[in-house]
Amino acid sequence: MSSEKRKVIAILTSGGDCPGLNAVIRSVIASATKKGCIVIGIKKSTHGLATKKSVYLNKHFLENNNNDDNNNNESDNNISEHDNGLNWSSIDPLLTMGGTFLKSINKRQEGDTDELIISGYHHLNIDVLIGIGGDGSIRFLSDYAARGNWNFIAIPKTIDNDVPITEYSVGFSTAVDTVTNSIHHLTTTALSHDRIMILEVMGRTAGHLALHSGIAGGSDIILIPEIPYSLDKIIEKISFIREKLNRHFAIIVVAEGALTLDGTTVKNNKDDNFGGIGNYLANCLREKCDSCFEIRAMALGHIQRGGNPSAQDRILATTYGAHAVDLAVNGNYDRMVSWNNGTVTDVPIEDVLEIGTQLVEPKINALVKVANDIGIYVGDLDKIQDDQ
Repeated sequence: MSSEKRKVIAILTSGGDCPGLNAVIRSVIASATKKGCIVIGIKKSTHGLATKKSVYLNKHFLENNNNDDNNNNESDNNISEHDNGLNWSSIDPLLTMGGTFLKSINKRQEGDTDELIISGYHHLNIDVLIGIGGDGSIRFLSDYAARGNWNFIAIPKTIDNDVPITEYSVGFSTAVDTVTNSIHHLTTTALSHDRIMILEVMGRTAGHLALHSGIAGGSDIILIPEIPYSLDKIIEKISFIREKLNRHFAIIVVAEGALTLDGTTVKNNKDDNFGGIGNYLANCLREKCDSCFEIRAMALGHIQRGGNPSAQDRILATTYGAHAVDLAVNGNYDRMVSWNNGTVTDVPIEDVLEIGTQLVEPKINALVKVANDIGIYVGDLDKIQDDQ
């Protein structure tokens, strides 16, 4: 056996969970193992680095753990710092399993200082860290990498699909399916009771999830943060449906970050998270025309983050994981894996950070035009044009 030190690739998941994270991890394990690398998983994102804890995800270590011939490799890779992990036979279920078995956090844990997090990378003898996260996670992990002299590669994941310079992030496709199915469920009960149903969906300040699922689910009205709207136009749309189409129910999809009529966001007072725009809109409509419609509002909540990944997310996750390993093996760091023009590629992380959050651009977004063309009210597009 060669005494050459094998590259140690660490992988972690950061921020809110979504379907497809385990599929990325599975792909990294399979691809890196084939290329002769050792893979370790960092549990609970940066908390695992701060506490210097990891789990082996490489079948070669498990096969050779008790082999005296592997003593040199054990010394080189500081195996005593890692817990025994998964064996090869337990990887396949990860393809279809939602969430992340490595667990994730979206807030720093008490006691986890920058110094502890940065030093954890070197303490665990990591050669390159692959971080799966959204725009916020990519930003702070990249900052740690720069300050701590890490080799870092990012893989975009978010149900919001708001990471820039990539057409798709892991988890978005499944979330669109989940919301679309929920719209179908609401449609049958709306029809049965002649109700206006308002569905509040996630997305923070970006309207991608509401826009995609609203079109796929056959919604009548889609409200997103990037486009202003008016109650009069909403009532006009509902009245048209009732009077001209002789249909006495309607479906409204609203992104959680959509603004109120006075231009503010609705947040949960307890934890300052987005939430409540659906009820706000329902109350506004009741005040404007209480006798006209029976209205119900609901927030879909964390159901959007759960479930087994769609076929598209499994393919995307597998492709992203394999490409990230290629970058790691070839020493191409400070890159984010992305999907553009129908193929996998990678872009400089600094370019991603410069853009920040990728919002819906109403004037050029194809789906905004499609929704408007087929009669979905997506807000007052003329005001967007006037403002710009």
